[in-house]
Amino acid sequence: MRICLCALLAVLVALSAAAADVSGKWSGSYTFESGDGGACFMVLKQNGADISGTAGPGEDQQWAIQNGKIEGSKVTLEVKSPDDGTVYKLELPFWPLTP
Repeated sequence: MRICLCALLAVLVALSAAAADVSGKWSGSYTFESGDGGACFMVLKQNGADISGTAGPGEDQQWAIQNGKIEGSKVTLEVKSPDDGTVYKLELPFWPLTP
């Protein structure tokens, strides 16, 4: 009986983790390793482990997301500035909310 309960618990944990979805509008701030930083606004769409959408300094200034992924509790993505071609690589921790 104990083995069945442990297996059921493991399946429930895996299902709840798989149900984590980062789709939606997100805002916050960022800090570069150099210490500079600013505001960030993102519109994310998740399809399995792939993340697409836009990100930028504000809702009115957005750039397409490239190479977006979610793995476990980490979201990684890249955005390329159309102004100077700079590619920004972001690693974001994500802790899914549970009821």
